[in-house]
Amino acid sequence: EFGMPEPQCMFDKEYFEDSPEPFFSFAHELWPGNYEPTKCHRFIKLLEERGALLRNYTQNIDTLEHKANITRVINCHGSFATATCVTCKRQVDGMTLEEDILAQRVARCEVCTARESAGYPDKKGEKGGRPAARRKRMDGMTP
Repeated sequence: EFGMPEPQCMFDKEYFEDSPEPFFSFAHELWPGNYEPTKCHRFIKLLEERGALLRNYTQNIDTLEHKANITRVINCHGSFATATCVTCKRQVDGMTLEEDILAQRVARCEVCTARESAGYPDKKGEKGGRPAARRKRMDGMTP
């Protein structure tokens, strides 16, 4: 549908910066409200409570460890807990993206959007903001 070389490209940071649409078309399927922690999550929490867990590494971005109240979590690939603008690096609570993610629409940074509409110079000092193609690529929010 998006002409990606490989499906996993949607999770590649460089590909995301150029084309965030594939990620946002799929992210609603991974959104944290869709799933509940499993018995395994509860077991890990029990280990943590008993002092037997040094840390829990996860490659999942679904934040189920957080939902299970596991505090010693290392999110190896990030998570939906926060989101960061790929342009200005502004970090926001991940829940601010919920409406966009569930609607399968690319989330936009409020700060960068305000700068564009106000005609602030872009990073190269040019007046009038970025060309539309770069604006679309750079103002996406990445979880």
